[in-house]
Amino acid sequence: MRNRTEYKRDKELGEINEIDFTKGRIQEVLQACQILHEQGEHVMLEVSGPITILNVLIDIKQIFKGMRKDFEFMKSVFQKVGTQILGYIKEAKKYGVDFISYADSAGGVNILGPKMAEQMVEGFTYDFLKEAQEYSDEHTLLMLCPKTTFALLGTEKAELADIDIPAGSTYGEGCIEVLGKAKIVGIQCAKNMGFLLKSGIMKEVVLK
Repeated sequence: MRNRTEYKRDKELGEINEIDFTKGRIQEVLQACQILHEQGEHVMLEVSGPITILNVLIDIKQIFKGMRKDFEFMKSVFQKVGTQILGYIKEAKKYGVDFISYADSAGGVNILGPKMAEQMVEGFTYDFLKEAQEYSDEHTLLMLCPKTTFALLGTEKAELADIDIPAGSTYGEGCIEVLGKAKIVGIQCAKNMGFLLKSGIMKEVVLK
């Protein structure tokens, strides 16, 4: 894959190559996950969304320009990247990852604005998460960034459901508790695993 300085225009993003999960840093990350899993640890892997990933390759202004000018083309780019992300999630399960934390920080509504954020949910995020949640089972849970959760709720693509857990559990303990009971959670940031849930309720994100 070319580095950021070589992508000058949004149209060039259609040339992105597929990710090779068998070598390089990405393989090292997966190997590290496997080692932690074999040591009995609960393992969480952070996965970025397409805008955040593409921002590494090209100036984010070019991404926004492309979305305004030809959203269908950018949608095809997002879907191409999304397919690679799903492949990463599939590989992560093989290496013993318990929790997949998904966030697209560069694509939040505070950056995109309401109209473009709605486009993103309806043109990519909802369909992507519909596929991603199929990897959630008794061994794996998908955790959303709150910004992504609220974007789904705001566009009426999802609703929240309560799952009872022991009162006073931390968010991290709650995530372990709902493995196999929920496909997606997403009210707390994955960085706040120590946050106390005094109510004893976890919020599941249910896609419509």
